[in-house]
Amino acid sequence: MKAYESDPDIVEVISRYITLRRLGSSYSGQCPFHATSTYDAFRVSPRLNIFKCFNCNETGGPVEFIRKIEGVDFKRALEILDLKEYHPMKKKRIHTETPGTGIRDQNILARAVDYWTFNLYKNPAGISYLYSRGIRSYSLIKSLNIGYAPAKGLCQHLLTAGYSKQQILDTGLVKDGENGIYDYFRNRVTFPVYDRNDIIRTVTSRTIDPEQKIKHLHLAGEIHTLYNERGIDNSYVVLCEGIFDCLSLLQEGYNASALFGTGGLKPYTAERLRKTSKIFLAFDRDSNEAGTKGMQRAFGIFDSLNIHQVYPMELPFIVGKKMDINDLFLSFGFTRDDFRSLMEDAIERKNSIHC
Repeated sequence: MKAYESDPDIVEVISRYITLRRLGSSYSGQCPFHATSTYDAFRVSPRLNIFKCFNCNETGGPVEFIRKIEGVDFKRALEILDLKEYHPMKKKRIHTETPGTGIRDQNILARAVDYWTFNLYKNPAGISYLYSRGIRSYSLIKSLNIGYAPAKGLCQHLLTAGYSKQQILDTGLVKDGENGIYDYFRNRVTFPVYDRNDIIRTVTSRTIDPEQKIKHLHLAGEIHTLYNERGIDNSYVVLCEGIFDCLSLLQEGYNASALFGTGGLKPYTAERLRKTSKIFLAFDRDSNEAGTKGMQRAFGIFDSLNIHQVYPMELPFIVGKKMDINDLFLSFGFTRDDFRSLMEDAIERKNSIHC
């Protein structure tokens, strides 16, 4: 039994994030802390009020689970659980680090984001690139803290702010090379990725240099959240492949979020949309059916989790040319009403199948 009456129920807490299946006196599920498609390694014990994954070895009680999956400190975890105090079970505790970034790292990342947002309007290259992609809403750019990373300057900026070289290196914002440390993001538009608790989980970027081979670059580590996740409305969301598709829709007044490519949808990110009434899948389309395959894969993940309020959209495309949402609005004169029609078509198709 639980050690104290104030202990939150571990099954109820974890069920907010993933689907659990009863397995005798315990429960099993897909571990949210690493990529997996099986249910056999992640176990939850109601009697002991703990969870444990036998693959990645993550373990702990309700508060530890919240700290890990939300990337927050102990105090914030209690707030999420709505607990004034918490008495963990009297047993040997296994210390687990917060994924992505800790509290100190958050301070460094926040300073970096401020530095980049300041440079966006200071340096015309960054804002010009956004304008060239049709993203011109100042309020949207500001609300998402979109910025610009110049060729150099961030490392010195953080050192001047009082952080040590090692602290900055640990965030991944700078790298140590043969000629000394250098900024990881250079000549790039930057996009901080927040979770629903305003924690910066990672930073991704897009080069503005057409000669640069690596177009998209983000901090090392698996991304456990969606772009604009903190802005998702429970009434509906349009789920896109890329950030610029998402930005185009947000600029038109739609609720939108983005993966980081069709492979970006994992069971644990799909779970974050469980409470959303309608999930529209708006992936790129091209003549070789790559987008269609990505759509089918995403639909299969949602279906395996018993999330059925999913509506695949059929975007128009030109044979021989890859088309995405940003292209439709930027180059083909798509309007807000045109996209609304595509959403209505997706609902009608699904309803006709279930008639």
